[in-house]
Amino acid sequence: MVEKMSYSQKLSIINLCISLCSKYGIKTIKGHKELTSTDCPGTYYPLNEIKTSVLNKISTTTYTIKPGDTLFAISKKFNTTVSSLKLKNNLKSNIIYPNEILKIQ
Repeated sequence: MVEKMSYSQKLSIINLCISLCSKYGIKTIKGHKELTSTDCPGTYYPLNEIKTSVLNKISTTTYTIKPGDTLFAISKKFNTTVSSLKLKNNLKSNIIYPNEILKIQ
């Protein structure tokens, strides 16, 4: 009997892939069938869904700070929050400087 992968299994795989991609700078994900002619394990293995979820999470948008920019203005420009920008960039205060590069997503 073939069972679909549970939500928690899928989420665990996605989080593992995100961690590995971020740690090692991996930008593409391939299933073993894309490397050899063997079949994927199980009919219901959601490889495309996992690929999409991981690649959406690891793609990072950056922004180079210009004179006069504020975290608030940048957050509005990219539809995020000041708190999120501070967290992603390990900022302790709202002070930013021109030519610094911020991670947005």
